Amino acid sequence: MQQQLDERTGITVTRLAKPLELTVTASPGPANDPFAYLSPFQTNRMGERADFLWLAVPANGALLADPVIRADGEIVTVGELSNSPTITQLEFGPYQTPAPWSRQFFANADDAVMQQLAKARRVEIMTRDASGEWTFVLEGDALRALAKYAETR
Repeated sequence: MQQQLDERTGITVTRLAKPLELTVTASPGPANDPFAYLSPFQTNRMGERADFLWLAVPANGALLADPVIRADGEIVTVGELSNSPTITQLEFGPYQTPAPWSRQFFANADDAVMQQLAKARRVEIMTRDASGEWTFVLEGDALRALAKYAETR
């Protein structure tokens, strides 16, 4: 876990050192990119804390629908997905955009979302763009960072 101060807003951001990297199930992936990324993060402004999810998914042009997150086959119900970090009161997201063709999303995440992800043995992100439907997966011990994050946030 890392903490960083957004000096422009005075908000402290707690996040994973690196986002989780999910791999596409059908090669080569949208825009020939086989990776999508997911990370929880928390903002703290003078003791007022809020939890969010950050996603970055590759897309061949525009996405035709918002990404869908599943944990152990169940849809993870997050707040409205936004492509702007302003819903977090930050000017920038907690990570750099992985690639020029990646689309970033931010969503409010309540305690139920954090617990659902922390207990998951398989996490999927589903996307749809002009070139097709894509599923990105991470499973097993690679998900331990989510449980650790949920315990220490």
